[in-house]
Amino acid sequence: MNLRICGLINAKEFNGSEIVKVIKRKINHKSPVVQKHSLDLLETVAMNCDKVFSEIASEKVLDDM
Repeated sequence: MNLRICGLINAKEFNGSEIVKVIKRKINHKSPVVQKHSLDLLETVAMNCDKVFSEIASEKVLDDM
């Protein structure tokens, strides 16, 4: 599923900056399961989507963690 999301981002069906904002909100969720899945998705997106990597840096996601 994570790679399917990456494919949609690369095909420009999803906006990368919006995806990063949603993942950032989910990382702060109460449930540890949701947090882990969000971190897994963030890692997959960062490794497979070139445009999203710069969005992750500009959103300062790593500083919030």
